Amino acid sequence: MGFARSVGGVSSALFRFAAYAFLLWIPGRFGPYLLPLFFALHTWSTLAVSRTVPRRPSTPAEAALIPKTGDAPSFAEILKEGPPAPKNEGNAVHEQHPHVKPDPDADAAVVPASPAGSLSKRHKKNRKRIANDPLSLTTGAAAAADSDDPDAHLTRRQKLPRNRPLPKATLSQIVNNLVFGTPTPTSRFLNYLSWGVNALVFALAMDAIWTPIFAMDESSLAFARIGAVSHNAVKLTARIPPPSPLVAAAAAGVTPIVAGVVPANNSDPLADDELLAEDEFVGAKVIYRPTKPLGKWTSGPEIHTHEVDDWVATVNVDGLWAATEYEYRLLRPSLETAHHPAFPHSQYFTTFSDPALSAAGPSSEGTHYTFASSSCLKPGFPYTGPWGKSETRGARHFLRVAERVGVRFMLFLGDFIYADVPWHAGNAVEQYYKRYRQTFASPEVKAMAEKIPLINIYDDHEILNDYSANETSPAFGPANKAYRTYVGNANYDAQQPDQNYYDFRVGDSAFFVWDTRRYRSDNALEDTEDKTMLGQEQREAFFDWVSRVNQTVTWKFVVSSVPVMSLWSHGEDTWAAFLSERDAILDVLEHVPNVIVLSGDRHEFAAASLRTTVTEFSTSPFNMFYLPIRTLSQKHHRGATGEDTLLKYIPDGNSKFTTFEVDTRVANRPVVRVRVYVDGAEAWHLDVLGQPLPRALGRGIPVVEDAVGQLGKGLRELLAFIRRSWW
Repeated sequence: MGFARSVGGVSSALFRFAAYAFLLWIPGRFGPYLLPLFFALHTWSTLAVSRTVPRRPSTPAEAALIPKTGDAPSFAEILKEGPPAPKNEGNAVHEQHPHVKPDPDADAAVVPASPAGSLSKRHKKNRKRIANDPLSLTTGAAAAADSDDPDAHLTRRQKLPRNRPLPKATLSQIVNNLVFGTPTPTSRFLNYLSWGVNALVFALAMDAIWTPIFAMDESSLAFARIGAVSHNAVKLTARIPPPSPLVAAAAAGVTPIVAGVVPANNSDPLADDELLAEDEFVGAKVIYRPTKPLGKWTSGPEIHTHEVDDWVATVNVDGLWAATEYEYRLLRPSLETAHHPAFPHSQYFTTFSDPALSAAGPSSEGTHYTFASSSCLKPGFPYTGPWGKSETRGARHFLRVAERVGVRFMLFLGDFIYADVPWHAGNAVEQYYKRYRQTFASPEVKAMAEKIPLINIYDDHEILNDYSANETSPAFGPANKAYRTYVGNANYDAQQPDQNYYDFRVGDSAFFVWDTRRYRSDNALEDTEDKTMLGQEQREAFFDWVSRVNQTVTWKFVVSSVPVMSLWSHGEDTWAAFLSERDAILDVLEHVPNVIVLSGDRHEFAAASLRTTVTEFSTSPFNMFYLPIRTLSQKHHRGATGEDTLLKYIPDGNSKFTTFEVDTRVANRPVVRVRVYVDGAEAWHLDVLGQPLPRALGRGIPVVEDAVGQLGKGLRELLAFIRRSWW
């Protein structure tokens, strides 16, 4: 029993710690293996120890079944002791050894005599009582009153060893049982209570592990969101499943809207849904109009969705005005073009300013906007119960801040899904589709995606943890298809259709987004000149981009899904394991003004200066665990030489994101105001001052703002519009 108790205590303590860590701390891949093992060991020990706990009889017949115990003397010991003391008058064998029944017809000489030398009246009564009650399970109250025995008030059944008072649990046993789950040999109730607590926790852990894999299909999910935004176009991605589960939920349709015609009073009276024609195809039709000033409705592209793409499609809406807010709606693809019941009545987006004006105009026309970055998102963490597996607190924190500070778009730097945590369900594309559906089905993520344009790049957990098998792994193809279907196609266009890296402009700032997974060498290889993370083609494209924006754009943002700084330990999956290629890149960037690197992946925030000219901000997680162990130090890798200098380190917090306010309105003082938010509260801020670049209009003609004034501004806008129409 001692071994069983030890096993039960250790397994229960480990189980409770592992369950706490898995549900509220780190939902790692240890959960599906260790939690069932520890719970099974504790269950076995609880049953083994509880079987040894004495049990009270429930009936007189059960009470008569005396267990084999060492407490009762043997028959030889009874004979050796001789006659009992006077207070134990009667049949000595029966009195002291309950396994032997008295013989009423025994010779009188065998029965001890009374002090008077003959049977007393009490003996006669006893013999009569024994004849009626052979087991002597009852005694008279008078006998108890005349006896000096402290146990005289107990019945014979109560005096049996089996029915003596059970041992009481000590305080230490109670504490060990309730806190650590150690089975106690004194109380079945405490053992079963402790096991019941562990069983409840085990059920919750299994719910967190297996429900997203075998349930939560989210097949009826429908959403529409904006991706890439430019000064004259946007990309719109929508998931529109077949209408059967959607139309039934609609209370009514919307009055048909003819392209170019605004309904009276700008309203949309309800129409009878029974009059709607059958949909021509699975999807929706897009209409849009400017809101300030309110313009006419314009027919946009049709969205056709197909089952092979999990009912997701991306379309371009072009021909837009720069720096203008638009309202758009999705209509049913029927002849009457009624409002689609799966989407909000209206959604909005705002185009960016014209880069030609921002870069060439005077200081008053400089760029001023705010964007955000983060990475690592898993809905339902920390675990809040069976009904909270879709909750994403980080998205709720971000949306509140984004609406307050006016975030124009979100750069999500990887791990938008966790396809392999805590369990990899296989390489089928449907499994990856399912994880994307579960992420977008989160009410907070869906609300964020409908209001804030999302620009993405994938990292390892969209495929497998620490993925470095480039395109050779059988997991890459399905994972890449699901990524491009749900988020990749909404990004800015790459130079080649099948590439995932890309660049784009926002006013007087430029972005290059690296693909750090598809072309990388094995992480375990020796760090030589041949070891690469970007691949030769992508690296050459990046250097070409640097040469184009070097003196034409004020701020240059380089986006990497993994940190470029080498201050983290265990950096085999980061640029710390690719220092040769990193050196080649920094040899170029250190001569380029105003370079900021954005990264994620490490579930911590850190800001560092690289060679004093490049500043990096690494932000994560958006909604996931943070590392309880500090893994960043100035002594690691290139930090020891001073090439990488730590500026700020914030490891704690399940939700982190950083906002960047880009401001080039003052020509000789460009600045990026950086603010870090942890669990919805501002934790740190920094102003990054840049070097000014010369400004000129069009083909190098200088502009004198005081002389030209507002008329010159209007002419520049007109010229920019004409040039755009020529091209």
